[in-house]
Amino acid sequence: MTNKDLFTVYIGLGSNKDDSREILKSALKELSKKVNIIKSSSVYETEPVGENGTQNFFNMVIKAETNFSPYELLEVLFKIEAEFGRNRNVEKKWGDRTLDLDILSYNNIIMNDYRLTLPHKEMLNRIFVLEPFLEIEPEARILNKDISKRLIILKRIKQYYIKKQA
Repeated sequence: MTNKDLFTVYIGLGSNKDDSREILKSALKELSKKVNIIKSSSVYETEPVGENGTQNFFNMVIKAETNFSPYELLEVLFKIEAEFGRNRNVEKKWGDRTLDLDILSYNNIIMNDYRLTLPHKEMLNRIFVLEPFLEIEPEARILNKDISKRLIILKRIKQYYIKKQA
């Protein structure tokens, strides 16, 4: 595999069931078998989004390189989630999760179909994504939007609990 075959991806990881920090650590090990992890953010504790979450989430973002297509990568992430006990067919939307893996951005491409939207359709509205994303990419721009400015705006309009973990 040459560098020409590799695509830069950003993946969000989240968990709020069982020992979430340990789950994220184990998920990173599994991901490293499939993609080349370049950087990983700290873990951030955040409140759940929506009415179905009962416990705080632990979230982080990684930057990686892969030769998988976006759809192949999506299937890899679904498989890893399932290995950690996630069943997308029975869980509630915005409910508690053992492991949630989202492709946030894939080589700066824009796409939107029934299986996948890139960049992730909600990432610009989620403090728990933008904070760790900026930690590893301080100058990041998504859809021509300055992520650091977007985060400042979100923090002004939303009362939201987020705490960087040691």
